[in-house]
Amino acid sequence: MNIRDWTKKLANEMANSIKSLQSSDEILILDIGLFPWNGMIELSAFFTSDLQSAEVYEDDIASWPSYNFSANDNMEWPKVDLIASAMKSDYVIDTKSAEKYFHATANAAKSEIVQSAISKLNCSKGFVVNILHPDDPDKNYM
Repeated sequence: MNIRDWTKKLANEMANSIKSLQSSDEILILDIGLFPWNGMIELSAFFTSDLQSAEVYEDDIASWPSYNFSANDNMEWPKVDLIASAMKSDYVIDTKSAEKYFHATANAAKSEIVQSAISKLNCSKGFVVNILHPDDPDKNYM
């Protein structure tokens, strides 16, 4: 699968998942987790109401109530299995391929279809989309 098709498929599935996100709360952060070495892609959301919980930490995405909201009950996102597998296969062959997937994910997030889905959310004034590198959280591809 070429990177253009990969990006388009990801954008479509991201938009569909974002559209299914139900909350009247303001969203502060949409995090797109990308793990090429595991073949995993996950969407997580952090809302203003999450700030009220003593058990939720803004810098600990796994603690968010809407962590990996794109997943099913088995913590899998079957609609992206094909592209996640392609990403992992590329990574196994060449670990430097990870960079192209981080950039492709950013392109998917900036696409018209994803931006349209985001525009329907109740976004806070400081709303951000993050694509952080798991090994270097200071590196944001957005």
